[in-house]
Amino acid sequence: MTNENTASLEEVFYYIQDVYKQCQSIAKDTADGLRKETQCYFEHKKEWDFSRRPGEHFLSRDFFATSKVWLTYVPVGNLSLATLLYFQFFHSKLDIQPAMMYGSLAPLGIGNFEDIDRHASYRMIRYTEEGWEDFDYKIDGKITKVTSTKEKHFPEAHLVRVPLESIRGTDDLNRIVIKPLSELVKGNIEKTRELLDNIDTIEWPILHDVSFEEDEEEIEQA
Repeated sequence: MTNENTASLEEVFYYIQDVYKQCQSIAKDTADGLRKETQCYFEHKKEWDFSRRPGEHFLSRDFFATSKVWLTYVPVGNLSLATLLYFQFFHSKLDIQPAMMYGSLAPLGIGNFEDIDRHASYRMIRYTEEGWEDFDYKIDGKITKVTSTKEKHFPEAHLVRVPLESIRGTDDLNRIVIKPLSELVKGNIEKTRELLDNIDTIEWPILHDVSFEEDEEEIEQA
Protein backbone atom coordinates (compact mmCIF):
# COMPACT_ATOMS: atom_id res chain seq x y z
CA MET A 1 0.00 0.00 0.00
CA THR A 2 1.51 3.34 -1.01
CA ASN A 3 0.49 6.97 -0.95
CA GLU A 4 1.72 10.15 -2.58
CA ASN A 5 4.40 10.58 0.13
CA THR A 6 5.93 7.15 -0.48
CA ALA A 7 9.30 7.22 -2.27
CA SER A 8 9.43 5.46 -5.60
CA LEU A 9 11.69 2.45 -6.06
CA GLU A 10 13.88 4.57 -8.35
CA GLU A 11 14.25 7.22 -5.62
CA VAL A 12 15.21 4.56 -3.09
CA PHE A 13 18.00 3.24 -5.31
CA TYR A 14 19.28 6.75 -6.00
CA TYR A 15 19.35 7.39 -2.27
CA ILE A 16 21.27 4.17 -1.59
CA GLN A 17 23.80 5.05 -4.27
CA ASP A 18 24.21 8.50 -2.74
CA VAL A 19 24.99 6.93 0.66
CA TYR A 20 27.81 4.90 -0.87
CA LYS A 21 29.19 7.94 -2.68
CA GLN A 22 29.17 9.89 0.58
CA CYS A 23 31.06 7.06 2.29
CA GLN A 24 33.60 6.99 -0.51
CA SER A 25 34.19 10.69 0.17
CA ILE A 26 34.42 10.01 3.91
CA ALA A 27 37.14 7.40 3.30
CA LYS A 28 39.15 9.61 0.94
CA ASP A 29 38.83 12.70 3.17
CA THR A 30 39.81 10.67 6.23
CA ALA A 31 42.98 9.44 4.52
CA ASP A 32 43.86 12.98 3.39
CA GLY A 33 43.13 14.43 6.84
CA LEU A 34 45.19 11.73 8.52
CA ARG A 35 48.20 12.55 6.37
CA LYS A 36 47.91 16.25 7.22
CA GLU A 37 47.40 15.69 10.95
CA THR A 38 50.28 13.24 11.35
CA GLN A 39 52.69 14.60 8.71
CA CYS A 40 53.00 11.00 7.57
CA TYR A 41 51.96 9.53 4.22
CA PHE A 42 49.54 6.60 4.47
CA GLU A 43 49.50 4.30 1.47
CA HIS A 44 46.18 2.71 0.53
CA LYS A 45 46.84 -1.05 0.34
CA LYS A 46 44.40 -1.66 -2.45
CA GLU A 47 45.23 -5.36 -2.60
CA TRP A 48 43.98 -5.66 1.00
CA ASP A 49 40.56 -4.17 0.19
CA PHE A 50 37.65 -6.44 0.94
CA SER A 51 33.91 -6.22 0.31
CA ARG A 52 31.18 -8.75 -0.33
CA ARG A 53 32.16 -8.89 -4.02
CA PRO A 54 35.75 -10.05 -4.68
CA GLY A 55 37.76 -8.08 -7.18
CA GLU A 56 35.82 -4.86 -6.62
CA HIS A 57 37.23 -1.84 -4.81
CA PHE A 58 35.05 0.45 -2.76
CA LEU A 59 36.81 3.62 -3.92
CA SER A 60 36.33 2.83 -7.60
CA ARG A 61 33.90 5.04 -9.53
CA ASP A 62 31.49 2.26 -10.52
CA PHE A 63 31.14 0.59 -7.12
CA PHE A 64 27.60 -0.22 -5.98
CA ALA A 65 25.83 -1.64 -2.94
CA THR A 66 27.41 -4.07 -0.50
CA SER A 67 26.84 -4.81 3.17
CA LYS A 68 30.34 -4.08 4.47
CA VAL A 69 33.70 -2.73 3.31
CA TRP A 70 37.29 -2.86 4.62
CA LEU A 71 40.03 -0.35 3.66
CA THR A 72 43.57 -0.45 5.08
CA TYR A 73 46.29 2.22 4.95
CA VAL A 74 49.94 1.58 5.78
CA PRO A 75 52.32 4.35 6.96
CA VAL A 76 55.24 5.38 4.79
CA GLY A 77 57.18 7.76 7.00
CA ASN A 78 57.67 8.49 10.66
CA LEU A 79 54.86 6.34 12.13
CA SER A 80 54.62 2.58 12.63
CA LEU A 81 50.89 1.86 13.01
CA ALA A 82 48.58 1.24 10.05
CA THR A 83 44.94 2.25 10.01
CA LEU A 84 41.69 0.46 9.25
CA LEU A 85 38.49 2.01 7.91
CA TYR A 86 35.51 -0.35 8.06
CA PHE A 87 31.94 0.44 6.97
CA GLN A 88 28.97 -1.78 7.74
CA PHE A 89 25.72 -0.73 6.09
CA PHE A 90 23.42 -3.66 6.87
CA HIS A 91 23.40 -7.36 7.74
CA SER A 92 21.30 -10.02 6.05
CA LYS A 93 20.53 -11.83 9.33
CA LEU A 94 21.01 -9.27 12.12
CA ASP A 95 19.64 -5.84 12.92
CA ILE A 96 22.60 -3.46 12.96
CA GLN A 97 23.03 0.30 13.05
CA PRO A 98 24.93 1.52 9.95
CA ALA A 99 28.36 2.39 11.26
CA MET A 100 31.94 3.33 10.52
CA MET A 101 34.79 1.76 12.45
CA TYR A 102 38.31 3.16 12.44
CA GLY A 103 41.47 2.30 14.30
CA SER A 104 45.16 1.52 14.47
CA LEU A 105 46.80 -1.76 13.46
CA ALA A 106 50.17 -2.96 14.75
CA PRO A 107 52.65 -4.60 12.31
CA LEU A 108 54.50 -7.88 12.80
CA GLY A 109 57.63 -6.36 14.31
CA ILE A 110 58.91 -2.86 13.64
CA GLY A 111 57.50 -1.64 10.32
CA ASN A 112 56.88 -5.16 9.02
CA PHE A 113 53.63 -5.21 7.05
CA GLU A 114 55.00 -7.40 4.25
CA ASP A 115 54.17 -10.64 6.07
CA ILE A 116 50.60 -9.63 6.93
CA ASP A 117 47.92 -11.77 5.29
CA ARG A 118 45.94 -9.68 2.78
CA HIS A 119 42.68 -10.69 4.51
CA ALA A 120 43.91 -9.93 8.04
CA SER A 121 41.69 -6.85 8.51
CA TYR A 122 38.59 -8.73 7.37
CA ARG A 123 39.31 -11.74 9.55
CA MET A 124 40.07 -9.60 12.61
CA ILE A 125 36.53 -8.19 12.51
CA ARG A 126 34.88 -11.48 11.64
CA TYR A 127 36.74 -13.70 14.10
CA THR A 128 36.42 -11.25 16.97
CA GLU A 129 32.66 -11.04 16.47
CA GLU A 130 32.47 -14.84 16.36
CA GLY A 131 34.60 -15.28 19.50
CA TRP A 132 37.48 -17.25 17.99
CA GLU A 133 40.12 -18.28 20.52
CA ASP A 134 43.09 -16.69 18.71
CA PHE A 135 41.40 -13.27 18.81
CA ASP A 136 40.90 -11.65 22.19
CA TYR A 137 39.38 -8.28 22.97
CA LYS A 138 38.85 -5.81 25.79
CA ILE A 139 36.25 -3.04 25.72
CA ASP A 140 37.79 -0.09 27.51
CA GLY A 141 35.38 2.82 27.44
CA LYS A 142 34.87 3.88 23.82
CA ILE A 143 37.93 2.01 22.52
CA THR A 144 38.10 -1.73 21.91
CA LYS A 145 41.53 -3.37 22.02
CA VAL A 146 41.91 -6.55 19.96
CA THR A 147 44.92 -8.84 20.29
CA SER A 148 45.68 -11.87 18.14
CA THR A 149 48.03 -14.84 18.14
CA LYS A 150 46.99 -15.90 14.64
CA GLU A 151 49.91 -16.24 12.24
CA LYS A 152 50.36 -13.36 9.75
CA HIS A 153 47.68 -11.25 11.42
CA PHE A 154 47.89 -7.97 13.32
CA PRO A 155 49.01 -8.70 16.90
CA GLU A 156 47.18 -5.64 18.25
CA ALA A 157 44.52 -3.15 17.19
CA HIS A 158 42.63 -0.28 18.83
CA LEU A 159 39.21 0.33 17.29
CA VAL A 160 36.40 2.89 17.59
CA ARG A 161 32.92 2.45 16.11
CA VAL A 162 30.64 5.42 15.41
CA PRO A 163 27.14 5.77 13.92
CA LEU A 164 27.41 6.51 10.22
CA GLU A 165 24.62 9.07 10.36
CA SER A 166 26.55 11.17 12.91
CA ILE A 167 29.06 12.19 10.19
CA ARG A 168 27.11 14.92 8.41
CA GLY A 169 29.87 17.19 7.15
CA THR A 170 33.54 18.16 7.22
CA ASP A 171 33.46 19.43 10.80
CA ASP A 172 31.87 16.20 12.04
CA LEU A 173 34.37 14.09 10.13
CA ASN A 174 37.29 16.03 11.58
CA ARG A 175 35.98 15.88 15.15
CA ILE A 176 34.55 12.35 15.18
CA VAL A 177 37.07 10.50 13.00
CA ILE A 178 40.21 12.31 11.84
CA LYS A 179 41.36 13.87 15.14
CA PRO A 180 40.88 10.70 17.27
CA LEU A 181 42.31 8.45 14.55
CA SER A 182 45.39 10.65 14.22
CA GLU A 183 46.12 10.12 17.91
CA LEU A 184 45.47 6.38 17.66
CA VAL A 185 48.05 5.89 14.90
CA LYS A 186 50.54 7.88 16.99
CA GLY A 187 49.89 5.45 19.87
CA ASN A 188 48.37 8.17 22.07
CA ILE A 189 45.51 6.19 23.61
CA GLU A 190 44.80 8.59 26.49
CA LYS A 191 44.64 11.57 24.14
CA THR A 192 42.23 9.60 21.97
CA ARG A 193 40.01 9.01 25.01
CA GLU A 194 39.89 12.74 25.67
CA LEU A 195 38.85 13.47 22.09
CA LEU A 196 36.10 10.82 22.29
CA ASP A 197 34.57 12.21 25.49
CA ASN A 198 31.70 14.03 23.77
CA ILE A 199 31.34 11.72 20.78
CA ASP A 200 28.59 9.10 20.43
CA THR A 201 30.05 5.66 19.78
CA ILE A 202 28.67 2.13 19.35
CA GLU A 203 30.04 -0.62 21.58
CA TRP A 204 31.86 -3.32 19.65
CA PRO A 205 31.94 -6.27 19.38
CA ILE A 206 28.56 -7.80 20.04
CA LEU A 207 29.28 -11.51 19.82
CA HIS A 208 27.04 -13.61 17.57
CA ASP A 209 27.01 -17.05 16.01
CA VAL A 210 25.93 -16.05 12.50
CA SER A 211 28.07 -17.92 9.99
CA PHE A 212 30.30 -16.05 7.54
CA GLU A 213 30.65 -19.04 5.23
CA GLU A 214 29.60 -16.95 2.21
CA ASP A 215 32.52 -14.61 2.85
CA GLU A 216 34.96 -17.49 3.05
CA GLU A 217 33.68 -18.77 -0.30
CA GLU A 218 34.28 -15.31 -1.77
CA ILE A 219 37.83 -15.29 -0.42
CA GLU A 220 38.44 -18.62 -2.13
CA GLN A 221 37.14 -17.16 -5.40
CA ALA A 222 39.36 -14.09 -4.98
